[in-house]
Order: sequence, then structure tokens, then C-alpha cells
Amino acid sequence: MVDVSLVRQRYQRALDGGMSIADATSFANGIPAPSRQPVRLDPPRPGAARQQSSGGADPRTDSGRRVRVPDNWRDLKWIAPPDEMSIRSLAAQVSPTPVRNKADAIAAIEAYIAGTK
Repeated sequence: MVDVSLVRQRYQRALDGGMSIADATSFANGIPAPSRQPVRLDPPRPGAARQQSSGGADPRTDSGRRVRVPDNWRDLKWIAPPDEMSIRSLAAQVSPTPVRNKADAIAAIEAYIAGTK
């Protein structure tokens, strides 16, 4: 039978020593941790941070992109069918940060409209 207090002490000592949670768990229970090889990464290329997997710039931060905001944008539904625009999708297009709720969406759209005039 395993002494639980000993396992807890070994686990805490391992965490205090800088081990990850997975390695500390293995160490505390007497299980050999898997060997890991260090990962070597090439330095980033100049301008690589602006590229995305889609090959273009992020439309929310691309300063040259204009989003058409309809005049009745306040009447849009929060979530609309796929073939209709919603206030949520419109806010996602104009906001540089994630939109969490309708108040965030309205604030983002109003800020975008104020910044484009």
C-alpha cells in the first residue's frame, strides 16, 4: 500500500523544484517520466508575424479594409441565419478584440463608425 502523505510530499517538492504537473505526478508516484527532446525552432522571418495561414492579413486589423455597416445595424438579430447578417458577425468583422456579448458588439460597432467618419 502507498503512503499518500509521502506521495503528496514528493509531488509538492517536485512542483517547488520547477517540474511540470505531469512530470511531478510521475515523479511522486514513482513512474519514470517520458524522455523529451528539446525543440529547436528557426528564428522568425522578417514580416512573418503579419502573415496568417490563410495567406492574408487579419481583416480586423488591416487598416485599408472598410466594412459596410448597414443603416439598420441596431435592428439586426444577435444571432441570425447563415444567409443573413447578425450584430454578432458584424461586430466580429470590425472589432480587434473578441466580442463577448451584445453590449460589447454595440460598443465595437459604434467605435468603428466613429473612427471611419
